Amino acid sequence: MKKRLWVLHPLLLASTLPALAAQSDEDSIIVSANRTHRTVAEMAQTTWVIEGQEIEQQVQGGKEFKDVLAQLIPGIDVSSQGRTNYGMNMRGRAIVVLIDGVRLNSSRTDSRQLDAIDPFNIEHIEVISGATSLYGGGSTGGLINIVTKRGSRIVRSILRWAARAVLRTATIMMSASRRPSAAEQTTHPAACR
Repeated sequence: MKKRLWVLHPLLLASTLPALAAQSDEDSIIVSANRTHRTVAEMAQTTWVIEGQEIEQQVQGGKEFKDVLAQLIPGIDVSSQGRTNYGMNMRGRAIVVLIDGVRLNSSRTDSRQLDAIDPFNIEHIEVISGATSLYGGGSTGGLINIVTKRGSRIVRSILRWAARAVLRTATIMMSASRRPSAAEQTTHPAACR
């Protein structure tokens, strides 16, 4: 009886080899942080990109941020009836405002949300005209994605020392920063100031 089992074990293992070989032929799964694996530039819709330098020039001229958006984005309508009655639409339809790809979900109106954004911290603004479900519902008119500037990498460390007998202490502050490479300066000149 035991001899028969020893003969069956290698036969059972050999019968599972085709199943193991078939599993390696499956397609790989791509996990994306977005709902689709495409960027905004690859969408088949009308898109505009407004650079931060343009926005800074307009704001330095004395315009409010909402008025700058109304001037630079084609088809956007900004009603300025008052702080609480303020609304934005694109060609008469509702729009969605994002900051760095995160939807602004608030009970406040668009004016208070836009007033909370410092125009000098904006790298660029991406605008998609027309209905899109890429970032959820409610964007029948379009989508405005405000991309903020990234901070520089600064490494800070504190070195402290003290003597045993005497209570003398000193603090030395050290800092270091990284300069952007030539390739980064040519691709993102606004971030290299």
